Amino acid sequence: MLFPNFSMGMDEYYLLKHAEDESISISDLSTLNGKKAGGFKDNLLTVFTERWCEENGVNLEIVYFDSFADQEAAFENGEIDLLTQTITNVDGMLNVSTLIKVGEYPYYLAVNKDRPDLLEELNSSLSKIHSIDPYLVQSLQYESYGANLINRTLTQEETGWVEEHNTLTVGYIENYLPYSSSDSHGEATGLLTDVMAGIFSALELEDKIKIDYVGFSSDQDMLESLHNGGIDVAFPVESDLWNLEQDGINASSSVIDGKGALFYKGTYNNEGIKRIAVTDKNKAQMSYSKYCYPEAELVAYPSTAECLDAILRGDADGTILSGLRTGYAIGNSKYKSLSFIMMEQSDNKCFGVTNDNSTLLLLLNRGLRMVGSTYGMDNSHKYMDSFYVYSVSDFLSDNALLMGFAILVIAGTIVLLLLINLKKQKQIILEKESANRAKTQFLFNMSHDIRTPMNAIIGFKNLLEKHQDNPELRQDYLNKIGSASNVLLSIINNVLEMTRIEQGKIEINEVAVNVNNFCTDLDSMFMEMMKEKNIQFTAEARYNHKYVFGDATKVREIFMNLISNAYKYTNPGGSIHVLSEELPSDREGYVNIRATISDNGIGMSEEYIAHLFEEFSREKNTTEAKVEGTGLGMAIVKRLVDILDGTIEVKSKKDVGTTVIVTLPHRIATAENCPEAKETAADSNCFEGKRILLAEDNDLNAEIATEILREVGFIIDRAEDGAVCVRMMEEAADDYYKLILMDIQMPNMNGYEATRKIRSMQNTFKADIPIIAMTANAFEEDKRNALEAGMNGHLGKPIDITKLMSVLAEVLNTVK
Repeated sequence: MLFPNFSMGMDEYYLLKHAEDESISISDLSTLNGKKAGGFKDNLLTVFTERWCEENGVNLEIVYFDSFADQEAAFENGEIDLLTQTITNVDGMLNVSTLIKVGEYPYYLAVNKDRPDLLEELNSSLSKIHSIDPYLVQSLQYESYGANLINRTLTQEETGWVEEHNTLTVGYIENYLPYSSSDSHGEATGLLTDVMAGIFSALELEDKIKIDYVGFSSDQDMLESLHNGGIDVAFPVESDLWNLEQDGINASSSVIDGKGALFYKGTYNNEGIKRIAVTDKNKAQMSYSKYCYPEAELVAYPSTAECLDAILRGDADGTILSGLRTGYAIGNSKYKSLSFIMMEQSDNKCFGVTNDNSTLLLLLNRGLRMVGSTYGMDNSHKYMDSFYVYSVSDFLSDNALLMGFAILVIAGTIVLLLLINLKKQKQIILEKESANRAKTQFLFNMSHDIRTPMNAIIGFKNLLEKHQDNPELRQDYLNKIGSASNVLLSIINNVLEMTRIEQGKIEINEVAVNVNNFCTDLDSMFMEMMKEKNIQFTAEARYNHKYVFGDATKVREIFMNLISNAYKYTNPGGSIHVLSEELPSDREGYVNIRATISDNGIGMSEEYIAHLFEEFSREKNTTEAKVEGTGLGMAIVKRLVDILDGTIEVKSKKDVGTTVIVTLPHRIATAENCPEAKETAADSNCFEGKRILLAEDNDLNAEIATEILREVGFIIDRAEDGAVCVRMMEEAADDYYKLILMDIQMPNMNGYEATRKIRSMQNTFKADIPIIAMTANAFEEDKRNALEAGMNGHLGKPIDITKLMSVLAEVLNTVK
């Protein structure tokens, strides 16, 4: 056989000991004398072990075995004290600790002796690879073996480097969050500090080497300091080999992977991107922009903000922001008119070291491999909240008087974005790289869907201020503000529902229901809106059993989504038919209820149906028709149908219509299981002069609730939090308050705690006062938690005035 000039790696040989055996220490080689080590006759493992013992004056007794399995069994049984193993056999072994490497030997690709031509080509290729990246083989070896025991053991060269250095100086780019920046005290911050801490912890170097950070305003200054010896490591640098060679540095494995995004104004045209704005001190951005658009002219500006401003003015056609930096533009309302597309080219961030510092590079790569490929992404998102510069307080301050209900919805949306962006990251990061990109796309779509109704609300609010003297216009604008607010509320509800489903927080709450009443309720809910759009709407029910057990809330949500979709995508003059029928079931005591929703609307292509249940999925013809929607409704329907152990089938044809068939299993119930719900009519006479204690920490929410309640005759006292509510109840005379409306999330003491305090009062009149939760925590488990805490009822926010009055009337009539 013929062998090339370059090896494909080193087969490394190690001595391993029992993890709990503290009698053997590498710092005192005499502790190995007299110990028994497993070996193999005529094997390089044994040869290197014996040579190492001879070189280090160690007297080991070699016990020979025929196989690794026999050796490991003897080790487990305590017959030998040490194992000799190759690196390829170490991964996955339990209860062992790496003691020391005793040798290594290269391995090669082999070529048939009759193919010298192939050997020549192999040598040429390996020579080019080695010249471009001399550490590729080591990196691939780490990649293949993973973060195993060997990764945790430093080589002799790495150990020597650590002993010679008590400080590592790391340079970073300032004002470059989430990657790196300086805080208000001038200290380094960003994912850089988290990743370095993670690496040093994994390598157990926290107490051996101190990390000093030095900030730079440009990557040119940072690289110059790297070559001059001012710093040991630079961050971030790009992984592009050509640029690395030009800069005379080597890059580590990727600290964080990503792709850039081109921001532009108007309609995207690849040929129209002729001038790209770049930050004048950001060489990496310039290089990446030129790589993506080689024919474009680069125009330098002092900052990212000025690059984006140049697009708004028309001085530039676009600017490319790196990976997670896209949040700067997305979260800033100033740039809401800009659009973006994701680049196909990778935009990975790495550590950079000089070419002669190969040992440090290997040490960094070892640490990166040990902390894992998602560690950088996992720690980046906590630095991204600073991108969201249009705060809730700014919006409330601008629109407080005229935007009551709309502000509540918008504030909730912003809080939701932060919740998704911050709290959901831990779960999402546990997924692979594709999940991280999906999360970014999720936020991009959310930003677009939220801005549309938000722009309408702000626009009509401004028009409302200009036309105060025109009652007809004022009413029209108010109606449109209300409509846009409902769209925002729908987006919030859909995203919250998807979040709860993905987190596994959805619970099935089965109750007995009258199926005829259920269908009648859906019919009445949609009939009026169908008439307004001139759609012929018919509903038909065929049941043998009047009562069944089911989760009425989830079933209602399924059908409301499906019928709403049929309504939205059916043109005026069209028709929608709903058929609900009972089918036999193979399970004793069960029936299957099949619902068929058919329309003659715009329909869908067969190709799109395969993507119908994906999040934010909408076919082009639906967006061209300007039909409002988030693309979450059908994803929610599919998840809920699966949770309820049902099936869903969709048939559709463009310009012909759509048919959706949902089949759900239900346990048979009786009339005794199903007490008919009765709604108490609100009688304003029973409200007059009654005093309510309102526990609400939000001033705007309290003002809205107070005005609504005062208009029907109530007297309102407000408590700013749960603790104040309890104190006011303790100090009040008996029968002073008739009822408490209790928010849940309040400072000092939440609504649940406050309710329990009141229920435990010795004064029975005060302890028994009706308490109604009035909160944005509006899911089934929230209602259950409220009742378990001792409350008498639960109302969700935003306030449904009709339902509020009905509940108050029912409670006050019961108290009488």
